[in-house]
Amino acid sequence: MAAEVLKQSSAGSQPTYQKSVINNRGAVRFARSAVDGTAGDFLQMETTAGSGAAGFSTNPFAANAYTIFLVARTRPGNTDTGQQGILNLAKVASDTTNDGLSIYKDSVVCLNSGGEPGLGCSGTTCTRCGASQYTAFGALSAQFGESFVADDNSCSSSCAAGCSLASPLSACKTLWGPASSQNFQDPDEWRIIALQADGTFLKGYLDGYHASSVPPISVTAAAAATIAQLRLGVVDQADETNSGFGNVDIAEIMIYDAALTQQEMDRIGNYLSLKFGLSAFRVNADVGSVTRTAAVSKNCGCSGGPPWISCDTTKGPYCGVGVPLASGSCQSLDQSLQVITGNSYLDLNSGANAKSPASGGNYISIKGQVTFLARQLGRAAARRHAPQQLRST
Repeated sequence: MAAEVLKQSSAGSQPTYQKSVINNRGAVRFARSAVDGTAGDFLQMETTAGSGAAGFSTNPFAANAYTIFLVARTRPGNTDTGQQGILNLAKVASDTTNDGLSIYKDSVVCLNSGGEPGLGCSGTTCTRCGASQYTAFGALSAQFGESFVADDNSCSSSCAAGCSLASPLSACKTLWGPASSQNFQDPDEWRIIALQADGTFLKGYLDGYHASSVPPISVTAAAAATIAQLRLGVVDQADETNSGFGNVDIAEIMIYDAALTQQEMDRIGNYLSLKFGLSAFRVNADVGSVTRTAAVSKNCGCSGGPPWISCDTTKGPYCGVGVPLASGSCQSLDQSLQVITGNSYLDLNSGANAKSPASGGNYISIKGQVTFLARQLGRAAARRHAPQQLRST
């Protein structure tokens, strides 16, 4: 990348820096100046600090592959309408379309006068709706590609008669993730957003779970655009006619010029979760995944694993992520672990329920030498805890 800068030369469109808004850290605040999102604050890439020329000097992403992390939240007002823009990658510096990549929050829409009581909303516009009054959820959605394809997660096509956020339709839940994680993740709360693009697809994750085969944001079979511009706080900027400005806080953005692996994404996401105190972040705990990044104590999950872990494939099936033991479709079987250290090693082969030898259980055998060192607790204590060597029989 050359000497490009992310800036805003117009004083009336400059975002502000807010102190201590998340875990005692600051964030950049973008604000609308029109409730319909047609004007507001934004930052855009310029070729140099003093040129005023919009865009990158050259496409920063080889093969149009990249990974972007954002720590962000939306802050819509009760009368806001339209999309709340968070990030935009455009294929031309002053685009007239949504081609490239746009990440935004959908506008909440209620049945007429169905806004949550006490918020003072009227008509169909409100930040929250009453029970079974949603006709569109304020979900995180995306547009992606050379000729953009939209991933609409608002569920507006299924909720014309009103939907409940407490018990959404299955058609809505399948838009928000896999069977084990079909919960609505409100962008109005601080989220770690991960976006991964590689040639013909876009995958987007909220608060981790990068191993998911059904990411909350997904666009496939759409050729990625060659990127010429980056903007924050807006869906797109069609020449001088702007649209989709958002009330958004962004605490951090990290951009990589490659589609990162699951392990790399988990490491970065975990770092951000610790930095900003976001405990909802989830690493890859899939016991059958060769890219697992979370320790597990049950099931095998050792395909492609280190040589000292072995599986008995005749005793499966082992439990997958989100499959309860009561389902009858899997068994709780611990893996057989052998840690080898020269002539001394530890055998551990326990089942789901530990039993004493008298009840048919197995010993845990320690072979080799084990040394217990005394603590300096006085002469009497030293005699009780004197060093000794034990050998297995």
